[in-house]
Amino acid sequence: MATGGGLVMTLQDIILALQNYWAAQGCVIVQPWDVEKGAGTFNSATYLRALGPEPWRVAYVEPSRRPTDGRYGENPNRVERHHQFQVLLKPSPKDVQELYLGSLRAIGIDTLQHDIRFVEDNWESPTLGAWGLGWEVWYDGMEITQFTYFQQCGGYDLDPIAVEMTYGLERIAMSLQDVESVYDMTWVGDLTYGDIRHAEEVQWSKHNFEQADIQMHLRWFEEYKDECLRLCDEGLVIPAYDYCMRCSHVFNILDARGAIGVTERQAYILRVREISKRCADAWLEHRKEAGFPLTAKAQTRKVDAVVGDEAAAAPVGESGAFLLEIGTEEIPARMAQKAARSLLSAVQKHLAGWGLEGVTGARCDSTPRRLVVGLDSVPLSQPDIVETNKGPPTRIAFDADGNKTRAGEAFYKKLQPGDEVYKEDGPKGEYLMVRRNVTGRAVTELLAEALPAILAKLHWPKPMRWGRERTPFVRPVHWLVAALGGANVPFSFAGVDSGLHSRGHRFHAPEPFAATTWDELESGLAERHVILSSEERRKRIESHVKAQAEVAGGVAVIDAALLDEVTHILEWPVVLLASFEPELLQLPREAIITPMRVHQRYFPVENAAGELMPNFLVAAGTEVSAPEAVAHNNARVLRARLADARFFYEADLKKPLEEFLPRLETRIWLKKLGSVRDKSNRLVALVAAVGGDADAQRTALLCKADLATHMVNEFADLQGIMGREYAGKHGEPEAVATGIYEHYLPKSADDDLPGSLTGTLVGLADRFDSIVGCFGIGLKPTGSKDPYALRRQCIAIVNTLTATEHAIPLDVGTWIDAAIAGYGDAINSGCRQDILDFFDDRTRFLYRERLPKDVVDAVVATGAARPKDVYAKIEALAGRRQAGELEPILTTFKRVSNIAKDIAAGGTYDGALLTEPTERTLLGEFEAVRSEPVDVALSRLRPIVDTFFDDILVMADDPALRAARLGLLGAIRDHFSSFADFSRIQDRK
Repeated sequence: MATGGGLVMTLQDIILALQNYWAAQGCVIVQPWDVEKGAGTFNSATYLRALGPEPWRVAYVEPSRRPTDGRYGENPNRVERHHQFQVLLKPSPKDVQELYLGSLRAIGIDTLQHDIRFVEDNWESPTLGAWGLGWEVWYDGMEITQFTYFQQCGGYDLDPIAVEMTYGLERIAMSLQDVESVYDMTWVGDLTYGDIRHAEEVQWSKHNFEQADIQMHLRWFEEYKDECLRLCDEGLVIPAYDYCMRCSHVFNILDARGAIGVTERQAYILRVREISKRCADAWLEHRKEAGFPLTAKAQTRKVDAVVGDEAAAAPVGESGAFLLEIGTEEIPARMAQKAARSLLSAVQKHLAGWGLEGVTGARCDSTPRRLVVGLDSVPLSQPDIVETNKGPPTRIAFDADGNKTRAGEAFYKKLQPGDEVYKEDGPKGEYLMVRRNVTGRAVTELLAEALPAILAKLHWPKPMRWGRERTPFVRPVHWLVAALGGANVPFSFAGVDSGLHSRGHRFHAPEPFAATTWDELESGLAERHVILSSEERRKRIESHVKAQAEVAGGVAVIDAALLDEVTHILEWPVVLLASFEPELLQLPREAIITPMRVHQRYFPVENAAGELMPNFLVAAGTEVSAPEAVAHNNARVLRARLADARFFYEADLKKPLEEFLPRLETRIWLKKLGSVRDKSNRLVALVAAVGGDADAQRTALLCKADLATHMVNEFADLQGIMGREYAGKHGEPEAVATGIYEHYLPKSADDDLPGSLTGTLVGLADRFDSIVGCFGIGLKPTGSKDPYALRRQCIAIVNTLTATEHAIPLDVGTWIDAAIAGYGDAINSGCRQDILDFFDDRTRFLYRERLPKDVVDAVVATGAARPKDVYAKIEALAGRRQAGELEPILTTFKRVSNIAKDIAAGGTYDGALLTEPTERTLLGEFEAVRSEPVDVALSRLRPIVDTFFDDILVMADDPALRAARLGLLGAIRDHFSSFADFSRIQDRK
């Protein structure tokens, strides 16, 4: 099979071609580092060399070991050891994307015959204290490269910025050779990958999953960590870094053996990060002492700005169209439209601030590679205005003899020719005033001054730097179009000068073309395979997806969020129909749809009965001449993912869910709180303590078992879903299967809550166990840090207890006490009040965004231990306020509180002494409303209390009568104070 006109390349050919290509770009070709590691980034040629000011270009092949990816040599797509081709360019060159695309052409990939895309995938290595921004590069749906602009390494902000490209060599070779199994891939000549590596895969999988001694590896982890730190102290940073890599690899083996639970993983990762940071510190000190020698050796040069076009002429006329385009590398889909709107708003704000009237035709939009703002008509000049400014008071500007004081002299020195000075009386006396005729400036000049600051102030969740550029932006800027009235608005931003030329599709029409208005740009882009309108792209994708699904005889399953995302990762959408083997439909629906939507951005197809069909829709970004080949390659990618899923699914089904429980014993949940199996056992006891039946207790036992399955290890999003599936397949009661799934709900703020009694009980027990355990060992959230997501879990509890109609304990304190009892001596039982305070705080946070803050604070001040009651009280008071009834109630009962402020809570009074008709009425009504909802009682009692104050002298001369009247008011205060602290509610009359 040919790719782009060339012969199929073997794995060895690809490696040699990449080495030759990058050597020609000035890279040093180094050899792999002879210590096991999970990724090529760990090689010191990348991690250590990315630090500091020294320029560096390197390329190498790195065998990377990921024990959890081992599949005993049985899976056609997953291997324990894979090979990466690693490139690091420091500083990142301006044309790095084009250099990368050149490397693809060097290995036989024609970018006009295949769908090559840059899809956001920001990279982070917690163990290295490193992160960067960039993309996955897709070749017909297959991720073949991780492309990252490093921003930090070892916790250090990098300067200059390095760019890393990590090629997945096996994936590339399989794609080019069109083989389904990695073991059938040709390494060289008649030798396959399987001939060379299959036995290794089988044996290392057995080692990593079955034979690796857990206690020995735990000991090695500590020993390697300690040795790394010791060698750093001795100044031997390079040997120290070897031990850092060994420590990381041991952690990966422990992870594969299931010896580290999800919660405890973070602690291990932080320990590896600690020693990698020490290595980074020692390396920088070592290079600094050496004088950063590569800086001196390199032929340093200033990175030239990208020069725009000279203005052909000044704008002519009284008004003209304005066009602004920011051309960049691919912008993350979720950010582009909001940024375009913000950019337009900022431009409009400046135009209004300059006093310009008659600005019309505002538009903004975006594509993956551009933000665009346009205005049909903008005045070319500011209007002339008469400006009046206030000076100092005359008593300060002149002395008693009428001579100018120092303040007066300063005032007059600031005057400009033509200024008219006069005096004006004001409320505070006489002042000097200046009347000045101000000639309007050219709007081109104003825009040229303002645009750099406007662009710099655009908000991005994670702005980045690149090369030696100091100005951060969402992605590197490559061109700027700025035109007013057909002429260039000259300015510079992020090393780029503005001009009058845009760019079309990266592959179809990369050459510059002129555009000075929105219409010119839109039509010019359309001719060059770019649809500027996001709405048009969205409609095109949706209509073509529906049409292609009909071709297959089905209906497209269109997720709105996915449609939006795809709209913003494509400039020229082309929808292709592809298919896979029907037998793969035997997988659970979620196991098919999750890889499609989440990993591949594909649209599933179902029949009229709502059943999935063996078809899917691909929204590609290049109009290739052989779309069937691109569809075929995408199908191979999905087939590989579904084959993985089927392998896991069939392996998992070989034993009932309960038999996975022993594997939870080796998964540490939290070091001080035991394993995940220990947590499951506590959940059983906790559910029993709050009245859960046999089904609920069985659910509690099995709810975490699917964490030990192959499927959930591979697709973490399927936890709970697969537990439900496996429980049902092995005959567990429906309540148990449903409860396993529902106990994870809600997974996000807008997710469904558990519906069944079993799911509700187990979900609450799980979250209370986590919160109590963490608080009990001192791991409560602090500031912005909440590594165990306790705040989110607390909100889930509050929402669940508020919404549930099941007969379960509704008081938070009941659950906390039961959870504390379940831990016994493992935790500090004195954490109870801290947890109750935590619930108060989270309840305030939950409701203050959408309900009156003062009402929320007033109700929560009386305690938030019963979330259902708390919400009812807040809603009731908020409703009274909206109806205009709250303020009169507040006035009355604040008066009650003030008069009874010295009466102790819970006091008694002698009702027999209250003989006046008004006070007898109040006494009787108060007794009557004690059993009514408090908000109803408040409204009912208010006019009677008002009449009482009008008719009765509370502070009677008779001490006994005075005590009885005050006691009645104190009792009223006490009754309603349990509802809310009314002193916190603001009177808004």
